[in-house]
Amino acid sequence: MYLNSDSWQPWVILAQGRGHACHAPSWPYHEGDPATLRGTVDPGLGSLTFGDVTRFLERYLKTLPEPPVLIGHSIGGLLVQKLVNLGYGRAGVTLSSAPAQGVVSLDPHFWAANFPHVNPLAGNRPVRMTPKRFHYTSATRCPARPATRRSSGTSYRRAATCRAAR
Repeated sequence: MYLNSDSWQPWVILAQGRGHACHAPSWPYHEGDPATLRGTVDPGLGSLTFGDVTRFLERYLKTLPEPPVLIGHSIGGLLVQKLVNLGYGRAGVTLSSAPAQGVVSLDPHFWAANFPHVNPLAGNRPVRMTPKRFHYTSATRCPARPATRRSSGTSYRRAATCRAAR
């Protein structure tokens, strides 16, 4: 929800360097420069559903010559499970996957990290993430560095690079 295909580029480069075809499609309303997207959130993002993203990825995966190994983090991990079960991937890797609907986590960290997204009073508007919150929820293994909304997105990409290097 807060990153797009740019955040996967260190992994794409690593996989391609080892001879693998690698794709990292951005979800609907996520195509473009991350800093620009954070500054101007498309209102359509608030109505984007899990089913919408699933259908988008199904259409994308149908264009590939063979079912790939799918990798996803958080909601992307849940999408990987769904897409593998539907036959769109030959295998799946999930990283800190979001729970399926109806599965409730009692882990305090889960609630601290996800409350803005699961708050029933929040409605369907997109939730903006500050750099501090991003570090807490997604980049805890990287050194915290100040970032601003005016940045080019390198703070967010740095988190992905930090994780790719480990």
